[in-house]
Amino acid sequence: MACFYVYNNAGIGLQCFGWSILFLPGLFTIAYNAVVLGTSFGVMFRPEMGDAGIHFRDFVTAHGPFELTAIILSCGAGLRIGMGWVRTNGADRFDSLVRAGTAAMPIAGAATVLFCLAALIEGFISPTTLPWAFKGIIAVLSSLALVAYFVVLGLPRGGARET
Repeated sequence: MACFYVYNNAGIGLQCFGWSILFLPGLFTIAYNAVVLGTSFGVMFRPEMGDAGIHFRDFVTAHGPFELTAIILSCGAGLRIGMGWVRTNGADRFDSLVRAGTAAMPIAGAATVLFCLAALIEGFISPTTLPWAFKGIIAVLSSLALVAYFVVLGLPRGGARET
């Protein structure tokens, strides 16, 4: 199943990336996914869902932080390239797109790694009967790793930042 999840997550990431280059379709795609996910979670966490809601919660908890962050990063990388098309900073469009694509590659690379990590957790931990507390600890540790990577390690180290 982990291989299927890599395939599935890659499709979601590429869709978000590709549509985001065009701005409005990308914003629609991310908003649509947010509404569908939010609605699904809202329905599944209702008390009358009983065991189905508990199984859903148990399944999505562990891999959620990596997968949802990767989706947002995919959209961000696409938007970065789209902005290179619109805002050229005096360069011709081709050079601006090359510069924007070069700047977007680390973002897309981070999304790829996160999608793979999410797929491994989704394939090997999420469907198990491990206690929800254990899966919650994995989610918390994943979230802390994301904060450490993007906030602490992502701080500029002096000098001018490229815009």
